[in-house]
Amino acid sequence: MLKYYGLGISLAVALAFVGCQDDDATFGEVKVPTNVTLAAEVVCEGCTEADGDGSGLVDILATSNGALAYKFDFGDGFTTTNQTGIVTHRFTSVGVNTYTVVVNAVGTGGVQSSTSMNVTVRSDFEDREAKDKG
Repeated sequence: MLKYYGLGISLAVALAFVGCQDDDATFGEVKVPTNVTLAAEVVCEGCTEADGDGSGLVDILATSNGALAYKFDFGDGFTTTNQTGIVTHRFTSVGVNTYTVVVNAVGTGGVQSSTSMNVTVRSDFEDREAKDKG
C-alpha cells in the first residue's frame, strides 16, 4: 500500500510541474499577402501551338509580397500547396480544355489573398498515373 501512496504523490507532483505554463503567449503581427500574381506557360516542346504539345503540362508561377505558402487549385479536381509558388501541373482530360487556376497566398495567421486565371491546354491522353506523377 505504501508503494501506491508514493506513486500517487510522485504523479501529483509531476502533474503540478507540467500544468504550470506561461499564459502570456503572443501570436505576433498578422500580415495579409499583397500583390498576388499568377502566370502560366503551357509546355510546348518542339511545337508552335498555343495550347501546347499534347502533354497537358503547364508551368505555373505565383508571386506575392508576404506569403509564407501558396495553395493551388487547378480547376480539374486537384490541388497542391508549396512554399515556392512554382509548380508544374499535368492536365489529363483529352482535347483542348480551359481550366480556372486559383492560387491562395497564405500569410501569417493563415490569412489569405487570392487570384485566378484561365489556362487553355491540350492533352492527347487521359492517364491517371501520369497525372499523379505530373
